[in-house]
Amino acid sequence: MNDSLNRRLVWVTGAGGFIGSAAGRALAAAGNRVIGFGRKALLSPEPAFTAFVPNGLAQDILEQALDRHGRPDWVFHFAGAPTVGASFGAPLDDFESNVATTARLLDTLRCHAPQAQVVLASSAAVYGGGYRDAIPVDAIPAPASPYGHHKLMAESLGRAFA
Repeated sequence: MNDSLNRRLVWVTGAGGFIGSAAGRALAAAGNRVIGFGRKALLSPEPAFTAFVPNGLAQDILEQALDRHGRPDWVFHFAGAPTVGASFGAPLDDFESNVATTARLLDTLRCHAPQAQVVLASSAAVYGGGYRDAIPVDAIPAPASPYGHHKLMAESLGRAFA
C-alpha cells in the first residue's frame, strides 16, 4: 500500500468478505489501524483488525464507531449485496445494501469526517453483459440488472458527495 496510508485510521466496510478482509490485512500490515465493518460477527477474530464492528452500517453503528475509534483518515467501501442474481428476487434488499448503505456512510463522513478519503468499489455489472474481454475505459454504463443499476447509483452518490 501507498506510504501515505501508513499509520492512519482506516475503515474497511464489507470487511467480512473476501476483498474487504484481504484489503484490511494489507492495510494493517502497512501499519494502519484498521476498523472493519461487516454484517455479521466474524467466526474467528481477524488479527489484522484493530476492531471489527458487526451488524452492518446502520446510523447508530457508524456513530458508535466514530465515538469509540475516532474519525477515519481513509474509508475503503466494499460493503454491498454480493450477487447479481439475488437482486432480481429481492431488489429492495439489494437497493438497501448497495445504495442506502452507501448514502448513509457518505453522509456520516460528510458530517463527521469530511477530511476522509473514500475508495468506493463498484462492479462491472454497471456496464451490462456482452463483454468477453476487458471493458473499455470509455464504455457507457448500461446495467441489465437491479444490482447493476444500484451499483451505478452508488457511483453517482460517490461523485455527488465528492
